[in-house]
Amino acid sequence: MGKRWPNSNGTLKERFDEKYCLDEVTGCWNWIAAKTHQGYGKIHVNGKTTGAHRVSYELYVGQIPDGMIICHKCDNTSCVNYSHFFLGTYSDNTQDAIKKGRWRKPDPHPSVAYYKHHACRCNECKALYAEYTKNERMVLMINSKNLRNLTNIPGAVLRAIIG
Repeated sequence: MGKRWPNSNGTLKERFDEKYCLDEVTGCWNWIAAKTHQGYGKIHVNGKTTGAHRVSYELYVGQIPDGMIICHKCDNTSCVNYSHFFLGTYSDNTQDAIKKGRWRKPDPHPSVAYYKHHACRCNECKALYAEYTKNERMVLMINSKNLRNLTNIPGAVLRAIIG
């Protein structure tokens, strides 16, 4: 069972206020309880898990209008300080990230596993898959102690295997 917080049966504000720490340098209220894999705080409200930053905004500012999201001025996903937020759309949030140099266009092919299992046929995928399978065969040669082929392995592959 997870950590029991002192006010686990208190009001939402009491429960919220015990789950962050103030960063005196940045002014961020860093969430120290449960987080998503992206680093956003999360808290249970009426039997549902919701973003801690959304709860902070609603507790200290007011209702979030339909179609709007909470954006961080500080770019700290674990920050729940309502004064570090602004209301915006998804487009506003993306434009903010681009302006601050935080935007990275997503890779349409996120991993070698994609090439192997999704059978993409573009030239880039074919080349990557060919290189992957070539390197995979080299690893098998090393693992089977066929050391006479060690000189044929590219340096980058060898460094990745040996460490």
